[in-house]
Amino acid sequence: MTAEPATTDWTAVPEHTLPDRLGDDGSKWAEAFCQHARKLGHEIDEGWMIGWFANAIEASWDARTRRAQPPTKPTLNVVR
Repeated sequence: MTAEPATTDWTAVPEHTLPDRLGDDGSKWAEAFCQHARKLGHEIDEGWMIGWFANAIEASWDARTRRAQPPTKPTLNVVR
């Protein structure tokens, strides 16, 4: 006998707590998004949403990391 993994009903969680509760986990964001979509009558593929949220989270992290680094100047190699 195997137990079903416990899932959180993200539609019952106060909205202002979602960012802290979901963190940077794309699968959690996808699960929460799909639960909210189902509640509104939309069926969305959760696997597709995992890819979308994971990519968005990583792109955001990359952008913030680049902005935090000092600007660089290009090196010019002049050949005569």
